[in-house]
Amino acid sequence: MDQATSTIRDKLWTALFCLIQVVGIGGGMFIFAAYLTPAMLQSPNSVPRQGQDKLVEAVMLFGGMGVGILLSLGVIIFISRRMVSEATHRRWDEQFERSSSQMPPLFRKFIARLNSLMRP
Repeated sequence: MDQATSTIRDKLWTALFCLIQVVGIGGGMFIFAAYLTPAMLQSPNSVPRQGQDKLVEAVMLFGGMGVGILLSLGVIIFISRRMVSEATHRRWDEQFERSSSQMPPLFRKFIARLNSLMRP
């Protein structure tokens, strides 16, 4: 069997990490939209937004998305360092090396740095 071939466990880890990312982004946006935006604007969500309040609401949503991404990446890195096997990391590195030749250089550096953070 080829070492570079993904196993079922590799795919399950990837699916779990995608789910964590989606839940983190959605949760961050929900908390910012439902609780922090009304507190900041000092008005309930049922009141229509006017003027700069619309801009504040959009910025808060994107802020919630950013916080959700950062928190979920922290959880993913923690799980990856503690629970994912070295063989799985090696296969992911091999897949990254094969696909990185088509990536823009800056994006390739970012993904390589993220991969290095996930390794134990």
